[in-house]
Amino acid sequence: MGKKQDNLRRGKRGPVPRFDYHVIFHGEEKDVHKFITNVKDVLFLAWENKFNMDSHLLNKYILRDGRAVFRRRDGSLMVVVRTLKHTTEEMVEQYLTGTASEREYVDHYLGANPGLRRKVSPIIKVQSGGTLKLKKAMTKEEAMEGLKVLALPEVDEAVEWLKELDEKLKKR
Repeated sequence: MGKKQDNLRRGKRGPVPRFDYHVIFHGEEKDVHKFITNVKDVLFLAWENKFNMDSHLLNKYILRDGRAVFRRRDGSLMVVVRTLKHTTEEMVEQYLTGTASEREYVDHYLGANPGLRRKVSPIIKVQSGGTLKLKKAMTKEEAMEGLKVLALPEVDEAVEWLKELDEKLKKR
């Protein structure tokens, strides 16, 4: 059996894509954004913050609307948006052909995913002829903080939607 070359998980119902999750809180904690690499951590984060959710509800709403929104009785919102995990080839291509901001994104993303970093680093070194190297490895916490700051279209869209919702609720 060959090595896996894509970002698919092999399940009993066939290949299933892997996702990264972006959680945005709105309410008591205004626009707090967290980057999470697996669904289990999303569930625990929701339960710690007293949001009523499970993985079935999460997937149902994401598949239907593109984002899952959960509300507490006090009016606080939790919005979950997911993005496809990057493959090794995508990371190498983005690092070799990208701008400085794209390289920064790759460095942070690989800091949050050390297993992928170990695959990508030697490929970048070989393909660039030794001229390009990844930045020194950062801790997972530093990488997660950096990913929260960097702009992603799906996350920006969810934040804009939250602002519009907040304005509508203030008018009531």
